[in-house]
Amino acid sequence: MNAETAWQSALGQLQMDMPKASFDTWVRDTTLVSYQDDTFTIGVRNAYARDWLENRLSSTLTRLLTGIMNRDVDVQFVVADADGEAVEETQEDSNSNGEGFTAEVVDATRYSEEVHPDRIVLIPGYSLRLLEHGDLTAKEMSLWLGFRQAVYSKWKKGQGTVKNIPHWEAMRFAMMSRASYFRELSGRENLAGGLVEIVPEPAPPTGGKTNRRFECANRFRVHMTPRLTRKDCAVLEMILYAEASMAATREEGHQIMLAALKDLAGHDPAEYLEQNVETGKAWPRSVLEIVRRVLGIEGDMPDDLADAAEQVFDRIINAYGKVLITHYFLREVVPVLKLTHPQTWAIIALRDRCWFDYDTNTQKEYAIVTGGSNTLARWVGVTRESVEDWLAKLEFSAFVLKADLNKIENIPEDWHAKGVEIFLVNHQEPLLSETLEGIELPAGEKRDSILGKVRLLSGKSETQFQEKRDSLLGKVRLDLRKSETPLNNLNKPLLNPYKPLESPPTAAAQSARRVGVGSMAFWDFNFLMTNNAVDGGAAMNLLRINKEFGRDISSLARGFVSWLLYAYSPSGTKITDPVGLAVRRLQENVHAGAGGDLDRLADLKPYELRALIDADLAGKLDTEASIEAEIYAVNFASLRDEYKRQLRRRLFGA
Repeated sequence: MNAETAWQSALGQLQMDMPKASFDTWVRDTTLVSYQDDTFTIGVRNAYARDWLENRLSSTLTRLLTGIMNRDVDVQFVVADADGEAVEETQEDSNSNGEGFTAEVVDATRYSEEVHPDRIVLIPGYSLRLLEHGDLTAKEMSLWLGFRQAVYSKWKKGQGTVKNIPHWEAMRFAMMSRASYFRELSGRENLAGGLVEIVPEPAPPTGGKTNRRFECANRFRVHMTPRLTRKDCAVLEMILYAEASMAATREEGHQIMLAALKDLAGHDPAEYLEQNVETGKAWPRSVLEIVRRVLGIEGDMPDDLADAAEQVFDRIINAYGKVLITHYFLREVVPVLKLTHPQTWAIIALRDRCWFDYDTNTQKEYAIVTGGSNTLARWVGVTRESVEDWLAKLEFSAFVLKADLNKIENIPEDWHAKGVEIFLVNHQEPLLSETLEGIELPAGEKRDSILGKVRLLSGKSETQFQEKRDSLLGKVRLDLRKSETPLNNLNKPLLNPYKPLESPPTAAAQSARRVGVGSMAFWDFNFLMTNNAVDGGAAMNLLRINKEFGRDISSLARGFVSWLLYAYSPSGTKITDPVGLAVRRLQENVHAGAGGDLDRLADLKPYELRALIDADLAGKLDTEASIEAEIYAVNFASLRDEYKRQLRRRLFGA
C-alpha cells in the first residue's frame, strides 16, 4: 500500500473514533508532506496545531499506520503552507553576518482554533422582527438561514440566488434532520414565509462535467434580504394612505406620495413603526408594492417613486444592525446539545440585544427585556412556561440565566410594574472537543459527558455558578449607576422598549408647522388617530369611506373632534369610551359630527380651542370675548378639572 492511501485510511479511522468537533478542528486539514525512511511527515496549519497533535495523537497515528503498512513506522508533524510544503523553522535563512531571526506567528488561542469566531453567518438584524411579530416560526427562520448559506458564495460573486440545492447543502446550517427537512418541503411551493421559492424550471445546461446529485436536486430561488413584517407593512400603508387621501388628482397624489416617502426615509424607522395597527391577510413584499396599492398604479412604476420606495425599504432593513452567529454554534453546539429551534433563536436574539457600553467600548453580558420571559417567549413563538422550563435546564442555562432584580441596586422604580427582567447571556461557545479527550464512552453517554463539561464551562457548579452570577450582577449594578438614563446606550437603540416612540410628523403636519401657530393651524387626522391609540385598521377604514364620498380629510378630523367634545359634554355623561364612540359614529356616517354647538367648537383652529380650555383651567375664561367662548362655557365650565385635562390631552397631546 502506498503512503497516501495509508494516510487516508488512517484519517478515516480517526474520523470514526474522534468527536466530530475535534476531528474537524485538528485533523481534517492535515496533509501528507512526505514519506521517507519509514517516516510519515504530516503537514499542519501552525505550531499550535502541531503541538496539539504531537501530544495527543502521535502514538495513536503511529499504531494505526504501523498496522496499515505492516511494518514499523514513525510519524512527525511539521507546519506546512497552503500548498502542503513544509515551512522551515530554523535560522538557516539568516544573513551572512548571523543577524536576523525567524519569527513564528502563533495566530490563535485554543478557543479560536476550535471555534473560529471569524467564520460567521451574518444576517440583517431586522430578520429577528419576523420572529418577534410571528410572521416566521423559529423552524422557518432556520430553514431560510440554511438556504441562504447554500447560495451565499454564489450571491457574493454576483451570480444570482437561483440554484439547484441538494438537501445536505441546505441542512448544514438549517439545524434539522433529513426527515425534518423534507417534511418542511412537502407539498409547498414557497418556504420560510416566501423567502425561499421552488423554481419549477430545470437548471440551464452548462459545459464541462456535471454532478448528477446536483442535477437531481430541486431548484430554488432564495431571497437574501428579509421581507417586511405584516405589522410594519400595515403601519406603512396606514401612513401612506393618509397622505395620499389628501390628493385631488393623480399628479397631486404622485407628488404627495413622493414627499411622504422622502420624509419616511429621513426618519429612524422606530419613530413610526412602533404603532398598534391591525394587520390584514395580504402581505406585500416591499414598500414598492404598498405604494402601488395605495395609488392604484398599474403597469410601470414611475422611476422617482420606485427609487424613493427602495430608499425607505433599505432604511428600514438596515436600521436594526447585523446579527452575527458563528458557524461553530450552528453546526456543532446546537446539534450536540440538541437545542430546539426556538431555544437556538432565543439565544441568538438575546446575544444580539445585549447592552453595549459605548463609553468603554465593551460588550456587556446581559440583556434588559421589558416583559421578561413573556417577551422572550413571544419572540420565538412559545409559551412563558416553556421559557421558564428552559432556564431550569442545563443545555439552555449554559447560555442564558435570569437575574434576580431584588439583588440589583438602583433599579428604576417602574421596572417591576413593566415586568422588566435582566438575562445574563454567555457569548462564548463551549469547547466541545475538550469534553471527550481520552474518554471511551458509548454514544448515548457522550452527550452526558459533554453536558457535564458545559456545566463547568458555564459556571454551573454550586460555587462557580454563584460566583459568576454575583460577578455579572455586580457589572449590571455598576453600569446602571453610571447615568440617570442608563438605557440610552443600548446596542439596539431602535428596539429600546423604555422610551415611548412617537410617530414622525407627516407631510401634512410638517406643512402645518409653517402656518399659524406651530402645528396647531388645523386638525391633523393622523395625529388624532395616533394620540388616541385608534386601531390602524379602523383609521384606514374611515379614510377609505371618506375618500369614497369625495370629502377632504380635514372634515373627517373635525368630525372626530366634534364627537370627542360630545363625549365630555353634559349630553355624554354616560359615555365610558369617548374614542370608541367617535370612531363608531364616523363609521356610520363620515359626513356628520355631533352637531350644533359641538360642531361649531370643532370648526375652531386647534390653537383657538386649546386657548379656551387653558383659560378655563386657569380660571380666566372670558365668556364675552366671543360666541365660541360662551358656547364652551355652557358645555364645559362645570366639567371637573381632571376631565378637562383629559379632554385636552386627547385633542392636543401632552
